[in-house]
Amino acid sequence: MNRSRRSVLGAIGAGLTLASAGCLDVLDRGEDARPTYDTAALEGTVESAIETPPQPEPVQPSTEAVAGTADRIDALLADVPDPLTAADVPNGAARREIERFRDRAARGLEDVTDAPTAARALAESHGPRGSARSAAEAVAAVGSTTERRSAVEDAHSAARDRLATGADALTYAGVDPHRTLLTAVRLESLLDRARTDLDRPTHHHAAPEGHALWVGELAGQVERAVSRLAALDHLSARHRERAEADGDDAGDDADAGDAGAGDDSPTDYEGRFTEALETAREDLRAAEYPTDETSDPRELIETDARPARELMLDGVRVVSHLHETLFEEQRRLGRSLATALELDVNRRALDRVRTTIEEGGHREATPETVRSARESAVAALEELPVSAADPTVGGDFIAAERSRIASTDDRIHSWIEEDRTVRLDREYALYTLSAARLEAFPDAWATFDDRVTNGE
Repeated sequence: MNRSRRSVLGAIGAGLTLASAGCLDVLDRGEDARPTYDTAALEGTVESAIETPPQPEPVQPSTEAVAGTADRIDALLADVPDPLTAADVPNGAARREIERFRDRAARGLEDVTDAPTAARALAESHGPRGSARSAAEAVAAVGSTTERRSAVEDAHSAARDRLATGADALTYAGVDPHRTLLTAVRLESLLDRARTDLDRPTHHHAAPEGHALWVGELAGQVERAVSRLAALDHLSARHRERAEADGDDAGDDADAGDAGAGDDSPTDYEGRFTEALETAREDLRAAEYPTDETSDPRELIETDARPARELMLDGVRVVSHLHETLFEEQRRLGRSLATALELDVNRRALDRVRTTIEEGGHREATPETVRSARESAVAALEELPVSAADPTVGGDFIAAERSRIASTDDRIHSWIEEDRTVRLDREYALYTLSAARLEAFPDAWATFDDRVTNGE
């Protein structure tokens, strides 16, 4: 295996190693000896909880919009008798399915009302709205299936017409490129998920096509799509209002003699974002890093140590998925730029991990090396150029990484509570890759920030 194939990023250099290794001198156990650890050994692996703030949101919905969607769920649930009796739905199996729709909607409504922010509440509302509509429509379709099916299919067609004009609400104009970009990511996601709702084949596991439950399932898909499209319109309008207000403030500052203030109208960043994306794609296309299509991850390292192989398999799996996503022909602009940042971080992280493996590290997953890897990830969180609260795609990435670390923490805590005996290869890989990504993030972000902010 020649060095050129095993190099991921020449720009990073062979001298960089992963601080989270903590195991450079241990012996390679190979495949035959996979130790397990009990509760006593796991104690202290996770010594302190990590904060997981909500995802940063570049624009918050109005309280009226959140209240309106909660009221919509309530109104739909009011159309479902409680208790639901045989007089309402004679078929017992169908009755139980409708009750499941209703219970899912009721639980989802609690998530909406308990959400920490208005943006989180609105995001949580789409699912329960769909479930509530499924329950209400299935009840209405009992005894009048043909009529209700026709009405719901008309609603589906109307939602498709609305979807066709939904792209008009997308915007790449604002007074700050990073906030505008994250707004675009959120709006594009709403539009694409609404399309997915409407494109999904209607199917209910307990009922054939045309059955009351089938009608309810279709109605739920329509409701979710309509809910997302309404959120898209609302958030787009809120973003424009904020951008115009911020632009007016900048104009006032300019009148007061602030030489650094700019025009009093939002800037259209679409051209800059497009150029930044094309530059990122060119760089990533030219860079040498492994994907599932170009190499077998097991051939990239000269060791049979399971922790090292787990790291490489996970790392290559991630970059392969991001690579494929980035170069999709129909990928939207904002989401593609966010993917370009994520891919750049992950390919840099993979090179760090592999360099450490080549130098003799990542051979053993023990409570001590797992704790060391986690400590490195937590320490790296303190050395970042952006925080999880920043309304940028960088802040969004950091918030997601915090959640990944916390999720692994939760799994270890649950093992301790359940008095489980477990292997730690997977957890070691997760913490180590998180640390590698967080340590690689500053350099990737500096490049990304220059392109988005300065158009370089």
